[in-house]
Formats: sequence, structure tokens, C-alpha cells
Amino acid sequence: MFAVLSVLRQPRAVIAGGFRSMSSCASGGSRREVSREARCLPCEGIGSALTTEQVAELVSSKTPKWTVTEGSKRIYRTWVRRNFMDAMDFLNRIAQVAETEGHHPDLHLTNWNQVRVELWTHALGGLTENDFILAMKVDALAEPRNQ
Repeated sequence: MFAVLSVLRQPRAVIAGGFRSMSSCASGGSRREVSREARCLPCEGIGSALTTEQVAELVSSKTPKWTVTEGSKRIYRTWVRRNFMDAMDFLNRIAQVAETEGHHPDLHLTNWNQVRVELWTHALGGLTENDFILAMKVDALAEPRNQ
């Protein structure tokens, strides 16, 4: 009985055939480095969203081409691609990175060549480091095509 209660209090995720304890997006309250090389951490409702001030700092220093929604709960960016197939290719490359990171954005294709990516951490109802890490990775995908 005690082992079961312990497991219930310590959420776990299956990672590459094993288990690891789930950490908060912010690694226990201290904020972590945000870079293209960083990996998204599982949240599952553990931890807290970034403050408005933290969001403003990360947008200005890490993702200046992204727009913050009112209330600092989400960030988004739109690209105009060359044609429909280029837009679909870009969406598929974003999907591959998102799946690898285990952090899934809202993806929109409108007007046959406009791709909009919207990020927030659903489990926490706001933005975390994961959103900025993924935004930087998406930006890197767009760079070779000068978007």
C-alpha cells in the first residue's frame, strides 16, 4: 500500500524504455536556461507558468519575432511560405520536432500558404520554458528558407 501511494505522489513518465520522475517545467521553482539545444521537460500540471515579466524577458531576448497574447498566456508567430506544399512541409517538420520534444503546439494553415504556430503549456494554462525552447527550434526550422 505504501509503495502505491508513493507512486501516486511521484508522477512518472516512460522515457526510452525506462521510467524517470517527472520534473516541473521549471525544475523545482528555479528557472532553467532556454536555448535551441535545451530539451522540453514534462509538466503534467506540476510547476508554475512564467510571470508576465519573465515572458517579456524571454520574448525580447530569445524569440523577438514571436507575439505574446493578452495576459501573457500564449505566444504565436506566422510565416508566409512559398506555396501550399512548402507550407505543408514546414508544418510536418514542426510536427516532427514537437513530437520529439513531447511538447505539442497548435498548428494552423490558412490561405494555402500561411503557417501559424501557437504555443503555451496546456497543463499549466500559461507559458513555460518549454514554449520558448520549442519556439526557438521552430525558428531554426524556418531559417534555411529565409522566413
